[in-house]
Amino acid sequence: MPKRKRKPSYLLHKPTNQARVRIDGKDYYLGEYGSQESKERYRDLLAEWLAESEDRSPSSLTVDTLALLYLKHAGEYYRKGGGSQRPKSAGSRLPRGTLSKSPASAV
Repeated sequence: MPKRKRKPSYLLHKPTNQARVRIDGKDYYLGEYGSQESKERYRDLLAEWLAESEDRSPSSLTVDTLALLYLKHAGEYYRKGGGSQRPKSAGSRLPRGTLSKSPASAV
């Protein structure tokens, strides 16, 4: 099982009395430690980090997510030479709603 990354901590840089966070080996200085501004910047950086590091390993993919990723890829990849989308064929779209129902709600 892959090791999960720890959430970066909001830390005090004592020499400068600034808040800092280390994300992927890079330090970000957020302003005066404990200030509202530094806490907001920390939340913003943490949200970006979480969005970028979303686990896409095959074991974590659901059928819904895989279908949506394929449709996004197909929409970008299958284009005519001029850049416009090719006409949609009958098999290029999946029926809506059928994949998002859980087995319990399908009964």
